[in-house]
Amino acid sequence: MNRLSIYFLVLLSISACNKSVSLSAWQPAPITVPRHIQKITLVNRTLPESKIANVIEGVLTGELPFQDKNAVQASMNSLLNSLSESSRFQSGVYPTVLKGSGSGGLLPMPLDWPTVERICRETQADAVLALETYDSDFIVTNAEKLEDQKQKDGTVIKTKVYTAQGVATIKLGFRLYDMKNRVIIDQHQYNHGNTWNARGSTAAQAALALIAKNDAVMRVSESSGYVYGKRIVPMQVWLSRRVYSKGGGNPQLKAGARAALVNDWDNAIRNWEQTANSGSSKSAGKACYNLAIAYEVQGDFEKALQWARRGYSQYGFKPSRQYVAQLEQRVINEQRLKEQME
Repeated sequence: MNRLSIYFLVLLSISACNKSVSLSAWQPAPITVPRHIQKITLVNRTLPESKIANVIEGVLTGELPFQDKNAVQASMNSLLNSLSESSRFQSGVYPTVLKGSGSGGLLPMPLDWPTVERICRETQADAVLALETYDSDFIVTNAEKLEDQKQKDGTVIKTKVYTAQGVATIKLGFRLYDMKNRVIIDQHQYNHGNTWNARGSTAAQAALALIAKNDAVMRVSESSGYVYGKRIVPMQVWLSRRVYSKGGGNPQLKAGARAALVNDWDNAIRNWEQTANSGSSKSAGKACYNLAIAYEVQGDFEKALQWARRGYSQYGFKPSRQYVAQLEQRVINEQRLKEQME
């Protein structure tokens, strides 16, 4: 697929129940990576500087030596998958794990530029994206409560129920190194986690029913890389738009909505334009709003804004005012997308 064609990829899902339109759009990434960066090499930099400190931490937390290693690999794989889903970058993984993982969630000193240059040269890359620190935690809490339980004879008695809750959290830190300009484009630390709950007739049963620590940390790690990927890779999002079909008993408004339901937007536009130009104030305002949706679906944001603004300024249709702001943001997003995808 041509890179620019991604901006105009629109998928429709229309619900006949509430006359709503769901369309697929692309959300620009928070960080715009310079155009000269075409290939990124992922580097695992979580090898501790101090092996003794790492062993002590493993003893205190009950972690086996390979557990964090496998979880880190899962995080790296999910980040690689995130980058691979976009046509913007080529990506690969550096085979050697480097020292530098910070302690207590702190980032280590940045890689020196000779090291970054060597990695880029060996992998023919333009930038290095390093996982600088990784730490995992799993906390279990237990509780008991009384619940009403209905008996066969219809009576209700209080029964004690035991619950267990497990919260897995990982702390990650990334840096993105631009080799050409010798600058760190992004430095970002974040937490990623999930919660599991279990219950039983005894505290032991609840604990046994709860997910195991290693499985919980692995599952969270398997999705953690996508969180960072969203910072530099545009992501697909779904936008919902309401289509109005009733207003002042106007038949064209309803006919246009029916046409939209079968993806016949040209016919929908013709019906709504008639209403916008000759209908009552109430129906005309709704027709202007619908016309803005039709042109947004077709990727013509200029016309969409014209109709949305007319719906509020000429007919006082209040939903159009918020829709104008949404369309203006889409125009900004489209410009950023072009910059990020070229």
